[in-house]
Amino acid sequence: MENADKILSDLPKYKLYDKLNENVEKGNYCRYCETKKYMDSMYVGFNKLCAKFARNLTQLQLILKDERDNKERCRYFMFWIHDQIKKKFNTDWEDENTINFVLLRFYQVEEAIQANSENNNCYYQYMTNTGLDLWIEWKYLYDYIKNYDDIERKITSHVELCSTYKEYLRHIEKIYENFKNECCSNSSNKCPNPLKFNEWCNTDYNVPKLACEESKAKPAAIEGDIRVQDLDNQQQGDASHSAPVSLLQHDQETYEDGNTNNSDYYAKIGISLPFLGILSTSVYLYKFTTFGTWIRSKLLRKSKINFNPDDDTEHLLPHGSNDIDFNTYNDDFSINYQPS
Repeated sequence: MENADKILSDLPKYKLYDKLNENVEKGNYCRYCETKKYMDSMYVGFNKLCAKFARNLTQLQLILKDERDNKERCRYFMFWIHDQIKKKFNTDWEDENTINFVLLRFYQVEEAIQANSENNNCYYQYMTNTGLDLWIEWKYLYDYIKNYDDIERKITSHVELCSTYKEYLRHIEKIYENFKNECCSNSSNKCPNPLKFNEWCNTDYNVPKLACEESKAKPAAIEGDIRVQDLDNQQQGDASHSAPVSLLQHDQETYEDGNTNNSDYYAKIGISLPFLGILSTSVYLYKFTTFGTWIRSKLLRKSKINFNPDDDTEHLLPHGSNDIDFNTYNDDFSINYQPS
């Protein structure tokens, strides 16, 4: 069961199965499986598992020394071997119709060990009425109850496993109801001695449950998301806040530059307009008013007074010239010719 592995995999008591599953070096344990070598041709890996079975059964007290109760050690062993056989049929061993045939071969190995007085008071009970699936269900129930204290601590510190635990618990509760029907009646022949859990059959017994609230894990996660979102919003706010400030500074600088340019422009206009006004007024007065006529007459009179054609003539013609008789006031002029 996948949910069971997620919950139990790292718990101390559950790891005791790993000790039982350690490989066996070739030695005295293999001799108990000598008569079963033929099984490998039909069930690959049978003799390797058989050697582990013999080693664990003869050295159980030493291998599971962390478990002080001999009855509990025997339960671990019984659940371990049936779990391993089930896994083999799920992978390498194909014909499930031969399950009882295989179980019987392990029972024969246990009898050989018992004959040599090497059994540590744990007897493998072969009962045809107890199917392999029932052994696996009882193992699930046993592992849950055996490890409950550690499960509680784990789920409390890892609330994210709540949903997995709830599914696991629902499966365990169904198994427990089946267990009560199969094993809590004196007439039942499906529960061998290692499965006689009298305390589980008490009418006032209930499977322990952890009040697991998955919502406890969510506020922390949501709060973290809100903090991150607030931080992002704050950063975005700072960025967006800085953008208008930058734009404002830019606009202010542009406005100041514009004011400077406008001041120069208006100063130039202020100087040019009066000059143009004076010039246009002067032109108007000169051309279109009596004041302009008076100015023109004065200027023409002065130019006439200053002009003396006689002075110019005197400069142009030498004084006392007898060759030319030039009358400046007549339109006609004559040149006296004297023959040589």
